[in-house]
Amino acid sequence: MRIKKHKAILRWGTILLSALWYLPSQAQTTDSLSYYLETAARNNPSVNSSFALYKASLEKIPQAGAFSDPELEMGFFFKPMEQLSGKQVADFTLMQMFPWFGTRKAARSEATEMARMAYEQFRESRNNLFYEVKSQWYQLNNLNEQYKNTAANLALLKQLEQLALNRYTASSSPGVPVSSAATSPVISPLPQATVNNGMGSMGNMTPSPAPASPGGNKAMSGMGSNMGGSPMGSGSSGSMSDILRIQIEMAELENNLEALLSNRKAAEARFNSLLNRDQGLPVQTSDSLTQKLFSVKDNAVLDSIILSNPMLSMLEAEANAYKAKAEMDKKMSLPMFGIGLQYSIMAKRSEEMARMSGMGNMNGMDMVMPMVKISIPIFRRKYNAQQRESRHYRQASELKYEDTLNQLHAEYIALKQQLADASRKIDLYAKQQDLSRSTWQLMIREFSAGTTSLTDIIQLERQLLNYSLKKSEAVAEYNTLVAGLEKLVSTSVNE
Repeated sequence: MRIKKHKAILRWGTILLSALWYLPSQAQTTDSLSYYLETAARNNPSVNSSFALYKASLEKIPQAGAFSDPELEMGFFFKPMEQLSGKQVADFTLMQMFPWFGTRKAARSEATEMARMAYEQFRESRNNLFYEVKSQWYQLNNLNEQYKNTAANLALLKQLEQLALNRYTASSSPGVPVSSAATSPVISPLPQATVNNGMGSMGNMTPSPAPASPGGNKAMSGMGSNMGGSPMGSGSSGSMSDILRIQIEMAELENNLEALLSNRKAAEARFNSLLNRDQGLPVQTSDSLTQKLFSVKDNAVLDSIILSNPMLSMLEAEANAYKAKAEMDKKMSLPMFGIGLQYSIMAKRSEEMARMSGMGNMNGMDMVMPMVKISIPIFRRKYNAQQRESRHYRQASELKYEDTLNQLHAEYIALKQQLADASRKIDLYAKQQDLSRSTWQLMIREFSAGTTSLTDIIQLERQLLNYSLKKSEAVAEYNTLVAGLEKLVSTSVNE
């Protein structure tokens, strides 16, 4: 039954791997991560090598349960041997040896468990690959989010530069009322969804600053109309140094965009290497980086680890293999028996000699003799040592199983704690980001009125960008931890 089970696994596994070659290309657009996981499982050399080793181990099962080859002995006499019934010319002996009852079954059980070990090693290799693909995927999405956040802050600085330029122009032009500078729209932080909607792939991105919208959005227009009639005081006059300081900040952000593009190319090369394809190919990612849902119970996770984790299953199969080997060693210490047949070719003697021997009626008749052969294993030290060896190996596998289970349990507790920390960070950075956006709007009003310095605004802009980048990093870290948990239980945590 186990042989049939493993052959069925091999057959369906081969069908699955063959079917993956005909996956529709539309899968990349509907679910890019699933598409890339399937591509990696199909193309990665390490996974294919592990699967080939599993198929090779299956071929050992029929070898372990086979009988030994029969033995044929042939002997010829250069000078025929005189016998009573004639002259013996040649002997033919055919012998088939049989092991003790149950030996072949134990050998097949050992080979089956060894094949199961190879299969679990294949699963472990595949799960490690999936984790690496997911981790690299979330890193690519994180780079996308960082690019979008940096581009959004660059657009804010561009609008702030225009506001500072209007103030400087109004203060340096004689006869122009300073309050005319307040007619510029008040800047509000751009929502991430409005910045570069094509951020699914950064291959065509350029770090050029986004131009300011002439009319601004509704919030900006509303604040601008509220400030249209409030003249700025004497402290509201602009200076050229403000414009230059803003341009310095813009140059730094543009350099950051270039660095993100470079990091994106390196990350794509690492991602493509996992898929065993050209490292220059573009990688399609999601439009936005969202936090994965995580809803599992401790008991369910621990049960899944025991039932599904490949390392535990491999150690369990190893212990069963040594148990079967111990049983086989015990059977091998019992006698083996053989059944055979000896056939002797006889030539006729002279009639006179045949009459003298009294065996004239059997003169020249070939002889057929059934044979039985039994081995006598009297040297017991070797067989006893083999059985003790198998028992020790089995005990070692059981102890390794227990140790691995404890380590996996501790790893799950650590992952759960890290997930909680990452979730708190996401909430914290989201709250700080919202508060920074609200503060930005207020400080722009104060800057237009001349009650806030440009230094405070630039510092706030840096904080706003920092919170955005930290939030995307926290989301990527959270999703990577969820992928680690999925690798631990060898399935999706939400299935």
